[in-house]
Amino acid sequence: MKYIFLIAALWNLLGGINFLFSPEKQAKNMNYPIGNRWESQYVGIMALVFCAIYAMIFYSQPTGYLIFVSFFAAAKILIGISAVYCHRKHNMPLPFSIVFGGGNFIIGVLFILYLILNS
Repeated sequence: MKYIFLIAALWNLLGGINFLFSPEKQAKNMNYPIGNRWESQYVGIMALVFCAIYAMIFYSQPTGYLIFVSFFAAAKILIGISAVYCHRKHNMPLPFSIVFGGGNFIIGVLFILYLILNS
């Protein structure tokens, strides 16, 4: 079950690299306006920070990490819900909503499954 953290780390690594190094290409592929470059940089850096956190949990599982997993699960699920809301109310493009929101929502559900099986 600890491989959930490896999956989450890889997901964030891919997202972070895309947001940092090819936001214009990603915006074109997902059919959304690019916005400010600093927004893409910020999202990319945060994705890479969480990639490192998930990788650290995968490799070492430090004492007391389960409380953080509950926060990670809540955040990922809220990102998924936010993507649905933004698609319906603010015209967020569907492909971006599915990839960004759907992927994070699935990882959030996997984190909840991890908590259930490891508590």
